[in-house]
Amino acid sequence: MAYNNNRDRNFHPQNNNQPRSITKDFFNPYTFVPLSDKVFLLDSDEKERLAQDVPFKDGNSGSITIDFESMTPFCVCGNDGMSVNLANSFFIPGTSLKGMIRNVFEIVTLSNIRNGVANNRYSMRDLRNNSYELKSPNHPQKSGFLFQVNGKFYIKECSCEKYTYKEIEDEEKITGLKFCKSAKDKYGKLKNYIIEYQDGSFSMWFFSGFMNNKKHEYLFDIPKRLDNSIPLHEKEYDDFIFIHEKENENASWKFWKRKLKNYKTIDDIKRDGYKGIVPCFFRTKTNDKGETCVKDLGFSFLYRQPYEKTIHDFLPSVYHQEGIDMTQAVFGFVKGSESLKGRVQFGHSFIKNAKIEKKQTFIMGSPKPTYYPFYLEQSRPNVLQTYFSNGTRLSGFKRYLIQEKASAGTEKESKVTKSFVPLSANTKFTVTINFHNLKDYELGALIAAITFCNQQSTCYHSLGLAKAMGYGKLRVIDYSVNLSEDNKQKDFYRSFITKMCDTVHFKNEEEYLRSISYLFKIASGKYNPQKKVRYPILNNKEFETIKNQKLSLQDFAPY
Repeated sequence: MAYNNNRDRNFHPQNNNQPRSITKDFFNPYTFVPLSDKVFLLDSDEKERLAQDVPFKDGNSGSITIDFESMTPFCVCGNDGMSVNLANSFFIPGTSLKGMIRNVFEIVTLSNIRNGVANNRYSMRDLRNNSYELKSPNHPQKSGFLFQVNGKFYIKECSCEKYTYKEIEDEEKITGLKFCKSAKDKYGKLKNYIIEYQDGSFSMWFFSGFMNNKKHEYLFDIPKRLDNSIPLHEKEYDDFIFIHEKENENASWKFWKRKLKNYKTIDDIKRDGYKGIVPCFFRTKTNDKGETCVKDLGFSFLYRQPYEKTIHDFLPSVYHQEGIDMTQAVFGFVKGSESLKGRVQFGHSFIKNAKIEKKQTFIMGSPKPTYYPFYLEQSRPNVLQTYFSNGTRLSGFKRYLIQEKASAGTEKESKVTKSFVPLSANTKFTVTINFHNLKDYELGALIAAITFCNQQSTCYHSLGLAKAMGYGKLRVIDYSVNLSEDNKQKDFYRSFITKMCDTVHFKNEEEYLRSISYLFKIASGKYNPQKKVRYPILNNKEFETIKNQKLSLQDFAPY
């Protein structure tokens, strides 16, 4: 069967129900602390001594005790939707408290965001975007079969032909194929998706999921020989897995992954009746060695196209320096073969006389990092920076707005909602942080993260579920530092400020605090109460409208 190149496709679908404008009378629930132009890294001497686990002469050991009060209901959720508990004795796991403090610690210490952000390659499928190459009439994607031999992946190009749903239903003597929601449902209507002909050749039906106005599917011809195939290398395979399993849970890949087999030889594939190979569309490229290899692939003709750039490509050059930052030094890390043990340990916090509130149900969805109007800095008027743009960068460290009170859940329980039972506001609990061998400035940094640089009376932490709806607002009532030795109490916070100014060259404390002032603004919760805090509405196509009107997060942020 010949590949039909005479394809009549409409790449510009109707914008039915598309709003012409969007009001700015709401705040997005999250915003970002912008990236600093400076990064704190340990000097070589400190790094060497940490690696050898050598006690510092000025090392401090002991504990910090913190008294918290919840200003809004909160829930650190277990599997049953209740706050974590043992025999109805509620507690907050130390890991949750550690994550809460660490998030602030990263910002106040000017740590390298690259260490906490995976260098993923995201993807897009936007027919209105000229950078989406797969919509091109030149059809850069090819049809082929993905297979695995001895743990390595290959794609063999093949010919294919389009068939309308009526033609397929008449041929296979089935009905209702067009209205099946997934590829799995479509294949379920067939007796056999692999067709063997009298001349010994084979074909395979290629079905993808439901789409409005979709009129046809494909029949792929299985090549008689699968040798001389195009390699799918590890890097491109890892990008494919991330896009189809992490960024988006692709139903077609989930279906085909179960069928994909690892054969010992190519001849085994034919002997198995081609049951362990997978039809796909793909593109090729020439690598640095001049070899042709697979660039990307997917399970529909217009599949998700990976961006050329990865997340780390949108970080300023200062964030590409090698070295250990203060967050890694204090909290520890594991990175490949390199690791460092942390020197702080957060204990569980048990809550006495906890009061339970009514169950709340919300749709918890939020934009993904691919939503570039919010996740990338937009510094040029009337020009929307995307993941194809040069000269832009990540928006920074994500933080949820602090709200005066929590919203009540109004959704009914369904597959797209999350239900939980929060503990009431005004709940008080105590957290103990044990630390070992912290230098004066490191202990001061931990205090700075706990107190928002001594602004705990006006700034709040966020903990648990539904922070976007105002849950989990915590204030520090009091804290105390307890040293294991009878050392005279030092001004550890002042040691931290001095270290920051000396190492990353701030003139004084005031200049340093200005560099992270967005953190204090966000954590204070002081903004125009007349505007509602909510996500853009998906059903009203507000996300798409924000893109079309070249708006950005600054249009929906209080600062």
